Amino acid sequence: MAWSDRLEAAVNVALRVPALVLLDALYTWDVSTLVSRLHTNSDGMLFKYKFAVWNAFFLGHILGFAVLLLPIGRLTSLYLHLMAGFLLASTHIIARSYIDFSLTSEESVYANHNLFIHLIGAILAQVLVEVLCACCLKTRKVWRFMGSSLPLIGVLCGLPSSVLPLLQRFAITLSVIQVMYAALSNIYLPYYLLRQAWAEGRQLMAAEGIVTLLIFMWQQLSVPSLFLTFWLVQFMTQTSLPPLDSKEDNLVLILTSVAKCCGSPYLLLGLTSVVSHVAQSLLSLCRLYLHGFSVLLQQDAVYRGISEGVMFLMMAMCTGLLELQLVHRAFLLSIILFVVLASTLQSALEISEPVLLNLAAARDKNRWKHFRALSMCLFLCLFPMFLMWRINLLLPMDSWLILISSTVLTALQAMSSIVIYLLFSFEEQRDWPPEFMDDVVYYLQGFCRGLEFLASLGLVVFSLLEWTGGGWSWSGVTVVLAYAYYNLWQRAHAGWRSLKLRRMAGSRVAAMQRASPQLLAQHGDVCPVCYQDMKVAVLTPCGHMYHPSCLRKWFYVQDTCPMCHRKL
Repeated sequence: MAWSDRLEAAVNVALRVPALVLLDALYTWDVSTLVSRLHTNSDGMLFKYKFAVWNAFFLGHILGFAVLLLPIGRLTSLYLHLMAGFLLASTHIIARSYIDFSLTSEESVYANHNLFIHLIGAILAQVLVEVLCACCLKTRKVWRFMGSSLPLIGVLCGLPSSVLPLLQRFAITLSVIQVMYAALSNIYLPYYLLRQAWAEGRQLMAAEGIVTLLIFMWQQLSVPSLFLTFWLVQFMTQTSLPPLDSKEDNLVLILTSVAKCCGSPYLLLGLTSVVSHVAQSLLSLCRLYLHGFSVLLQQDAVYRGISEGVMFLMMAMCTGLLELQLVHRAFLLSIILFVVLASTLQSALEISEPVLLNLAAARDKNRWKHFRALSMCLFLCLFPMFLMWRINLLLPMDSWLILISSTVLTALQAMSSIVIYLLFSFEEQRDWPPEFMDDVVYYLQGFCRGLEFLASLGLVVFSLLEWTGGGWSWSGVTVVLAYAYYNLWQRAHAGWRSLKLRRMAGSRVAAMQRASPQLLAQHGDVCPVCYQDMKVAVLTPCGHMYHPSCLRKWFYVQDTCPMCHRKL
């Protein structure tokens, strides 16, 4: 991405953050309580006050969403017009302050050299601000903004003091008329923009579909970066305030600040974006450590932290994180972040495990590659144990047993990968039969998968026990049913199918005729599957010879001869 594109993307995000700040403030504003506290002597005035408050509330939402959804060109134009308005108001403030000073001063401007220089400086400053207003509105007609300089020009011309306030009011009136004229000239602009957006949206949806339209809007608004920036701004604002209890631990203070920044749906989406970006950064560092800088050129969509962000958002919504008090919210947030961290460690293991096993199977002699992969898997084996020890100090056993299941499984899987790596590394030095290695790898992986299944089953049983006490919801039932289907039923089905295929393949290979040493010496061939010399082989009905372990692995996939594809 070019620097101009990055700058445009940064400006696009920065200009939309105030809209999210406004919407978040309106969400936390308890307008019903404010309306109920209004008291006046007249029922008519009370109705007008309530009407004004509710209108301000709804107009604020409309303004916030409008600024949030405006195209970048129109959004830039809006901010330039607002800047021009503030600059124009500043010129009137300068003129008003100088006129008040002139009314209290008894000396003439020309009689005091310092007053004259100060007046000339004020006029030049006003002219400079008026030129900036013209630049913001992209016009060369600077004279349109010169009305605010009339009071200072009147002072320079020596007008009486009684005329200066009238001249000031006249200048303000000119500016107000100019602003009203500009507003009335663009009164139909929101309608035109809405109609144009509707037409473009319908055209794109008719040509590409609604999914393409949503993706286009997602990219145009830079939604992840927008919510990330918004949450970081709110978090830095929160942490800049002095803590109520300075004796608390730094980790507790940070967690409390994070919990304070989860009080609205907008802040929750912002924290979701932060979690997703942090998970993506950790997984990118893992890949960078394993593969080197060449991995920076690859854009892998699998490890972008999306699953961790979605998991955090789903858990926060199902547990009612927004409705909790600050202390309970901080406690629940720590548990959710622990689960997300465990998921990130599992994703890191999914990256590291194939690298480690490929290095062992390929007989790669690069020791630095072996060290990086082995150290990463060793870290993924020890760090979950450290997390388990830390959470044991914070929570009672009946609360943390269900939480640490995923971290313990990650540690066991990492340990299993290290054991398989060591077996492959020692295979060259030991004359182990191929069936031995195949069985060891299968049973190790099966043991880990069985523990994963038991942990998932325990989580579902724990949820059912919670429901018997009355603490259930439709969203929780939906999540648990989906979890049971994907993590129990599909795992059990895949495991049973793998076991059946293995037993069937073993029985088929065992029923085949063993090739005699004379036949092996006569052919002097290699196994067509692994291309290694054959000391032990089986003879298929079609007359081809294979290693028993190689043919058994082949039968896991299909039941034909690897050479002639005859049905066996």
